[in-house]
Amino acid sequence: MSDLDPRKPAAELPEHVRRHRAAWDVWAQKYAEPGERNCEQSEPTWGIWDVAEADVGMLPHDLTGKDAIELGCGTAYVSAWMARRGAARSPPNSGISFCG
Repeated sequence: MSDLDPRKPAAELPEHVRRHRAAWDVWAQKYAEPGERNCEQSEPTWGIWDVAEADVGMLPHDLTGKDAIELGCGTAYVSAWMARRGAARSPPNSGISFCG
């Protein structure tokens, strides 16, 4: 079983992986509320400065029928934005989080 497999018991993971997951679990408590707010926004904003998607142009306007995956998704608000633009509902539109 891979060290990235979330089913692997924490005690069997290398120390660096356990420390990484523990750090993200602490961070998750800090970004959950802002992530929920971002999920509710009709238009995406990016980064800690909330730069408007209209200024960044990262997401295509039309994702109708496209499969999408959000890596390191945390609260998965980018997946919500992609779904609003037509990306297929999960699965396959899904995210992978590295929190424990």
